[in-house]
Amino acid sequence: MDDNEVRKQLDRIIADPAFSPHGRMAKLLTYVVEETLAGRANRIKAYSIALSVFERSESFDPQTDSLVRVEALRLRRQLNSYYAENGKKDPVIIEIPTGRYVPKFQSRIDLPSPMTGQHEVEGTKKKVDTVRSPGRRKRQIVFCAVAGVVTLFIISGLGYLVWRDADPVIRPNDPGDTVTLPIIDVLPLVNLTEDTTIQKLAVGVQMQLVDDLSQFKSLRVRFLPQSEVDSPKFLNNQPADYQVSGKLYKDSHLIRLTITLDRATTGYRLWSQTAEVPVTDAGFYSLMGEEIHNMVARLAGASGLLHIKGINRLKTRARKYADTTSSEYECVLRYYAFDQSKDPVDEAYCRACLELYTKAGSQNSLVWAAWSSMLLLDWLAQTGSTDQNLLDEALAAAHKAIQLDPTNAAAHEVMGTILMTQNKHDAAYEAFQRSTELNPSNPVAYVLLGWQQVVLGDWENGIPVVKKGVGMSLNPPGWMRIPLSMDAFRRQDFAMALSEAQAIIRSGDKRGVVLALASAIELGQQDMIDKYQLELRTDNITDIADPMKQISNSLNNSDILRRYTETLMRVSLD
Repeated sequence: MDDNEVRKQLDRIIADPAFSPHGRMAKLLTYVVEETLAGRANRIKAYSIALSVFERSESFDPQTDSLVRVEALRLRRQLNSYYAENGKKDPVIIEIPTGRYVPKFQSRIDLPSPMTGQHEVEGTKKKVDTVRSPGRRKRQIVFCAVAGVVTLFIISGLGYLVWRDADPVIRPNDPGDTVTLPIIDVLPLVNLTEDTTIQKLAVGVQMQLVDDLSQFKSLRVRFLPQSEVDSPKFLNNQPADYQVSGKLYKDSHLIRLTITLDRATTGYRLWSQTAEVPVTDAGFYSLMGEEIHNMVARLAGASGLLHIKGINRLKTRARKYADTTSSEYECVLRYYAFDQSKDPVDEAYCRACLELYTKAGSQNSLVWAAWSSMLLLDWLAQTGSTDQNLLDEALAAAHKAIQLDPTNAAAHEVMGTILMTQNKHDAAYEAFQRSTELNPSNPVAYVLLGWQQVVLGDWENGIPVVKKGVGMSLNPPGWMRIPLSMDAFRRQDFAMALSEAQAIIRSGDKRGVVLALASAIELGQQDMIDKYQLELRTDNITDIADPMKQISNSLNNSDILRRYTETLMRVSLD
């Protein structure tokens, strides 16, 4: 890309009314572009931006001050808006990739045109046969078409990825691993419309991508929620090797998708493809999918790294999507969105549609797995509930999901969770084990699998599995650390037990308070003892048995619970 062309494009953007020439976004964009063109891209960090662009002092700490992350997020959004409107015909694309501050430059003529598959792999272009849109029959909006096409596009791109990068990345990863396979972060899809329905679709498709890609054991796939994109925990985490990203546009009766696969370290674009899905034509998906199935098979055979079982599983799943009514799959995608947002509006929508389709005898495994999860959440929300009928109904829904699709990892995971609440730990262990086999990139399943081993008394083998799951998670929730804190307490490593308990508390999980108090008592740290006693009293807890009941509900191991109780009895909450 010619430097002068990039600078001309920079001038066009800054001249746009949305960018004030002297505003923060214009200054930030100018700085990162000029530094990159000057060959100093490696110096573009949050700290240097704060000092050079926003005139902060040398004491600026990017870990505690979110100024640069917030302004970068605003700039990304404004650039997306600009290229969707006033800049949609500009010859040069300037993009700030998610999670990075170094810009990428691309000529518009190198972008794939709608309905044309074009892969660019390190300077080599290979055109893929396109599929013409059939006659537009007036049918329901095809949300399933969007998700299916996106997933198969990405698998096609990964075929090129592993074909060119034939040797897996081998380097230390997390405490439980000595080597690791390539890591792929699936980033949130960018919604370039003002349609909130499309935003729900974008979240659902992202999660579906993670679920499908995770079935390939030659890859490690990570889900990145929108809330974590610019967080320090993400930016400082184990770096990914590749990033999958996407954009959704809406043009009249079309939903236009662009999906890309980039090297995470350099931003080099390995693969990109765009397609248009007529929102009124349900038949389009089957024709598009058929052609992409053939492309996937060719690439898989050439690469030798993608597991053929995983590809066959995706083909079967895609055929099921094609046979499923659009509204059913839309319901599943909305459930995925609710699972991330916990939005009451999404919850009400999902509850109504899932109940409707299950009562109608849906043959979609994803519908039944989502309904099982919803029922389990209902039971968990009823603190101290003894309503076994609700649990039995949730278990029956999970069984139905597995009956319809034995390879549905999410169904096995929710079944294991239900069995765990029923104290059927051997059966729960088998369910979690099956879930990890089907979806080896899901950290939650690993934590639950190791948790069950601990409950069964096998600490030595269970804790490393829990640590593996924690290490795989970009931002592990506090509940994952409960067995780690309890294991350290069991081994009388009270300093480590306290540290893990404090991490649980920081996540907002108050179960960590009683664990931290016990560890502080053993360490004789009176200031910590006073602090956690006060926290319990503030929550109107005067009997130590109450918070310990919550712990026993989470990890019911009589030996370790007895040791905690004996320690806690040394102090009073009165």
